Amino acid sequence: MRVLVTGANGFVGRYLIRELSRNNHEVIAFDVAFPSPVDGVTGQYTGDLLDAECIVRITAAAKPDACVHLGAISFAPSAKDNASLMFSVNVVGTINVLEAFRKNSRTARILVASTAHVYGRSADRDHPLREDEPLTPSGMYAITKAAADLATLEYSKQYGMHTMTARPNNHIGPGQSPAFAIASLAQQIKSIARGNSKGPICAGNMESVRNFTDVRDVATVYRLLLEKGAPDNAYNISSNETYTIHEIFDELCSLAGIKPDLKSDPSKFRPTDASPVLDTSKVQVATGWKPEIPIKRTLQDILANS
Repeated sequence: MRVLVTGANGFVGRYLIRELSRNNHEVIAFDVAFPSPVDGVTGQYTGDLLDAECIVRITAAAKPDACVHLGAISFAPSAKDNASLMFSVNVVGTINVLEAFRKNSRTARILVASTAHVYGRSADRDHPLREDEPLTPSGMYAITKAAADLATLEYSKQYGMHTMTARPNNHIGPGQSPAFAIASLAQQIKSIARGNSKGPICAGNMESVRNFTDVRDVATVYRLLLEKGAPDNAYNISSNETYTIHEIFDELCSLAGIKPDLKSDPSKFRPTDASPVLDTSKVQVATGWKPEIPIKRTLQDILANS
């Protein structure tokens, strides 16, 4: 397939380009900016997701027959500073992509990256969440992703388009921005291990519980869903391996061979919460996917690239 990847210069986008290219797909990269030419793509476009006419021009020129829409503001605390921009990019930007394909390539297979957090807080739910659970998002980021998720599936119902959504739990891996918790901890730990810093490690809430999936496994399942997923369907994605942030911190320190002091940073602190526990049987049946990369290897690779 000839695949347009939006947000191609982002954390997941760079891995997805490699995954698609290795599996004989042509990739057209789109993002707001690229610091350098992208390897493994047949086309590279820059533009703004909020410029609807720009997206129409690009889809008309590039003629993709598939799309993975990753472009979004994905750092949840950003909403505190500019909620309207997050809503515009994550919701209106998604509509602009869908509209461009409706006008230029209605038969294309389209996968929009959503999030498991569209299900809201799972503390009161005593079972793994299936895709037909009601969406009860909490927080502006999850609200914007839920709106984009529902809008995407509506394009299948209203226009007969092949639209799908992926609802992944937290994913981590080499190259993630240090704005995110695990990447930030790894960067600080590596600095101490190299002798460039004496610490202490500054961190937010270490008791929050997360399900982490390696970004390379996520890229694999996105490619499989693009190839095999059914229209008007959402798919949960998760390793369902649960850890507190403190447990990840301890493992990173063990791998680096250090025992640094830990200091709470109020600017990074968020209330204790937990990732939703997902039922992933649907994606397994549709694609055969199961996560393959163990957490220890993920953390080793993060440290090596920090």
